Amino acid sequence: MPRHTPEEKAGLILGRLEKLTFTPEHLQLIGAFVVAYGLFETGLEPCLLAMANVNARAMGTKDQFKTFGQGHPSFSKKANAVLCIAGQAANDICEYRNSLVHGYLQAMPGGVPTFMKNPAWNPAIVKKGKDPGDAYADSPQLHLALDAAWTLSMLVRRAQTAVTDAAAIASIEALESDVRNAKSCAGELRHLRSLMNHEKY
Repeated sequence: MPRHTPEEKAGLILGRLEKLTFTPEHLQLIGAFVVAYGLFETGLEPCLLAMANVNARAMGTKDQFKTFGQGHPSFSKKANAVLCIAGQAANDICEYRNSLVHGYLQAMPGGVPTFMKNPAWNPAIVKKGKDPGDAYADSPQLHLALDAAWTLSMLVRRAQTAVTDAAAIASIEALESDVRNAKSCAGELRHLRSLMNHEKY
């Protein structure tokens, strides 16, 4: 069997993924979402250290989002309201991300790539009582996820800057409509996942 260059091997792998129902658009959107969420996640740690003087690595994810959503005493009421909404959006988008990254891939011809997190057929999962959660990787849901993750990634950096630069508080306020949209996107994604998880979609 001939040896392939990394470029040739990558092409073969993409062909295999296409047979698993991943279109080039799916792969592009998944990659963009993972990068955008990664920017949010890595920005959140220094942001929380600056805002609340806490080590985010020692906290659970939901506690991180709660702390982020509490804002900062020196911020304006409007800026803190924006952070509160963002904390709620982060909870929803994180669940989708966890299913997408850690779920079991289910690929059926003609179907949508689906990642099942904590499936009921896994006895170890059932015994621990963990909630299931699926991530459907169709384009509309990936658009929602990418939109929300990108906005959150911008917000954490602005919030970190605003702790030491009061002039930057206005940049948080300026993201209000984007953050409300991110909350809407994340909420719709959560709702669709709930319907699909209960086979009502």
